[in-house]
Amino acid sequence: MRHRATSFPAPILSFGLLVLVWTQIVTTTGSAPAFNRTLQSKAVTGGNRPVALPAMYDRAEYEYQIAYGAARADLLRLESPTLYAASPASDPGAARQIARASARASLSQAPANAYAWLVLAEAEMAAGQDRQAVQALAASAMFAPNSWDIAERRASLGAMLHRTAPDHAAALRPILDRDIALLSKHLPDALSDLADIFPDIAKPSAASLSPIAPD
Repeated sequence: MRHRATSFPAPILSFGLLVLVWTQIVTTTGSAPAFNRTLQSKAVTGGNRPVALPAMYDRAEYEYQIAYGAARADLLRLESPTLYAASPASDPGAARQIARASARASLSQAPANAYAWLVLAEAEMAAGQDRQAVQALAASAMFAPNSWDIAERRASLGAMLHRTAPDHAAALRPILDRDIALLSKHLPDALSDLADIFPDIAKPSAASLSPIAPD
């Protein structure tokens, strides 16, 4: 006995499609920073963030940008003291908290972002949490082991941690060796600058000079 395929009337299909579209709109407007007034005003320098920015439609990228700005609040305050005078980042302690919280929020959405892990490592180190900083640095290295464009910042932070937190030197050395090898191959001038600051740390070891797999 044959069964005829069940077909739905066009009005029902149209209504179902409308429901799906409406659900997507509600989900987008409910989670995207561009449609949230509180998130629109969550800027390191105070004021509102332009809704036209691509990051305003990607929560992970949005939180990463907040964390990145807060982690560099000290430097940015020196460059633009008037701009930062009335901002949440005007207090160093508050800036560190913003950087840590936003980096974690970004990683909860995109846990494989090596750049967000690096920002979290910077924020943890600034807060005096050396163990957490080393763990975050290791995560950054795990997700982007062969990316030379991130190696300079990661090696600089690793060298600082190596000097200020010698108890973690064993965990830091493999990360430093890899990044130093990347800099030696792709950015020798950056490695030279790093070696001037950390001559006892930023020097290639035998392990770091082994062949590097392509990205």
